[in-house]
Amino acid sequence: MSFRIGKLLGIPIDVDLSWIVVFVLVAYSIGVGYFSAFFPWLRPGTNLLLGVIATALFFGTLLAHELAHSYVARKAGIPIAGITLFIFGGVARMKDEPATPGDEFRMAIAGPATSLAAAAAFGLLGAIAGKTTLLGAVFTYVAIANILVGLFNLLPGFPLDGGRVFRSFLWYTTGNLRRATRISSLLGQALGWMMIIGGISSFLGGNMLGGVWLVFLGWFLNNAAQTAYRQLQMRRAFEGLLVEDVMTLGVEAVTPETTVEDIVRDYFLRTHADVYPVVKNDSLLGIVRLDEVRDLPQHDWPLVQVSRIAKPVEDALLTGTKEPVWNVLIRMGEQNQSTIFVMDGGRLVGSVRQEYLAKLLKFRMGVEEPHRLGNRT
Repeated sequence: MSFRIGKLLGIPIDVDLSWIVVFVLVAYSIGVGYFSAFFPWLRPGTNLLLGVIATALFFGTLLAHELAHSYVARKAGIPIAGITLFIFGGVARMKDEPATPGDEFRMAIAGPATSLAAAAAFGLLGAIAGKTTLLGAVFTYVAIANILVGLFNLLPGFPLDGGRVFRSFLWYTTGNLRRATRISSLLGQALGWMMIIGGISSFLGGNMLGGVWLVFLGWFLNNAAQTAYRQLQMRRAFEGLLVEDVMTLGVEAVTPETTVEDIVRDYFLRTHADVYPVVKNDSLLGIVRLDEVRDLPQHDWPLVQVSRIAKPVEDALLTGTKEPVWNVLIRMGEQNQSTIFVMDGGRLVGSVRQEYLAKLLKFRMGVEEPHRLGNRT
């Protein structure tokens, strides 16, 4: 679960709840462990405050890391849906793959370069302030943390930045994006397993916290590598398809005067859909979800019209006939929507359902000629 905190450079910034938990844990561990060792004479509250300041600066550099990816990607013509800050730092959500190996390389290297540049800047600030001062210790910590982030992300396992750099090299030398992704994702999985094994060894050796964290990182990298390759396969399966190719023409809709009892009996129970549009004179007025109906006492159903419980239609629920199907599928996942309504010239003309896209994906991935898919670049 995530929530939006604003925009930077026109890019939406979302924060996952896991990010808040990690922020608190990191700030506490830095304050109690790192700064207490440096300044044992300070009160615990002061060390915790230093931990909060250092963590805020560090997490700010993580955001800068992702903004660097996003900025270079946009310069290359790759749309960015936004940046999500989560338990492992952050991720820039690209709507498309890079068009060339060069674009991939520049986009990938921008993140680690930003982290290492931040490390140099904070290291210089720490030296100027003096490493034995409170401010100098904060700056030095942020510098060290950014060095570790930059070097970790340069590991050649997809989808880490180093893995993307490696993929760009394979893509350039073989001319085959799918094969390059397959190889680099396998390497990412191997690195993940190595981290898991190393974490277990560390845990058994007495470093319990470090061991658990390393296992967690390894599990995340292994899973992310598999997911990234799977996403590429899915993207290729939907390549070239537009909404008009997969939409269901015509939409069952209700009028504002329809009672809740009628929509339950004649629509929800009959079709098992979980959302219906409210339309009058070809104008889309809103939507009614099954959840809104459930929140209404059943004895009120015959008396309440759907216009009273209908919600405004958000842009995320609408698409045009010329939008790529892959973009719609991504939006369904991000917004947890099972249905997207298709508009054309201000009129509601159809819908796209997640259930149908899942069946279509299974079919297209099953019949796609492997050699033809493999030669796509």
